Amino acid sequence: MEPRSLKHSARVMYTHCLLDMFAAHKQSKRPLDSNALLESEEMLTYLLDRHAERVCVELMVCLAPPYLRQLVLKPTHSLSTQDVVLILHKCRHLSALSLEECEDLDVGQVVTLTRPLLTSLVTVNVSGCLAVTDKQVQDLLRTCGSLRHLILNNTSITDSAFLLHPALQNYLELTGQKRKDEQSGWQCQLSTANLSWMCKRKDGQSGWQCQLSTVDVSGCDNFTNTGLLHLASLTGPSLRSLLAQETKVDFYGLLYLSGHSKLSAKHFLRNLRHAACPTPVSTAANAAAEKGGRGGWGVES
Repeated sequence: MEPRSLKHSARVMYTHCLLDMFAAHKQSKRPLDSNALLESEEMLTYLLDRHAERVCVELMVCLAPPYLRQLVLKPTHSLSTQDVVLILHKCRHLSALSLEECEDLDVGQVVTLTRPLLTSLVTVNVSGCLAVTDKQVQDLLRTCGSLRHLILNNTSITDSAFLLHPALQNYLELTGQKRKDEQSGWQCQLSTANLSWMCKRKDGQSGWQCQLSTVDVSGCDNFTNTGLLHLASLTGPSLRSLLAQETKVDFYGLLYLSGHSKLSAKHFLRNLRHAACPTPVSTAANAAAEKGGRGGWGVES
């Protein structure tokens, strides 16, 4: 066996000194001079991986550099919602945040209290957080304009999670009508119903409401074809990868992903039945219709 490097030995010694110092500080409740500690992303990652149960929020805040880009928190860290908010106020340039299986955290409160600090997030992972609600997902999507990857598997979300603009999305889903104006973004008008709406993006770059490219809703028992239709109408062509194993998505969901509206999907299946072609597609459609559908698949484009 090769001897440990000098760097490894020094890191082990420094780690135990840090943990002992913060443990003594917590017992004595004396003020601690955090300026004496060196901010280090490497040391923070090492502590969270090797000594998660002993890392307190004060130590995390002291070690986390302001330029930290990725933060992975786990249930073993025993952090409260206020602790996470405190850390996010220190790390204002995060691009990836993972709260996987942190069921005790109030994601909605985290988003509310740190809204101006989340604009740079590209990836968010809240898988296994059963307390995550549809409204919290909507708040996250409205807040994080740069969000590209959203992992929601094994949560309790429903179809409404991706319904941010009900009137607009429902009309688009029914008719399949896309945006009319390249500059203003989404624009639809219903003169017969005396309804009109317009949603503009501040950046003027895209008419789609959000730019999610990867979404994982695996294991979400309450997620159906309707939720997938809402997701498609919200993201448009930016959605490139979807994981939906163990959900109630079936063959209709594939039609919605391919660009069909509710009306065109029904017409497609009607024409398929009239054609009476025993193709794998029609067989799959009939099987899905008879079962009521519990899918298990992932889609990438």
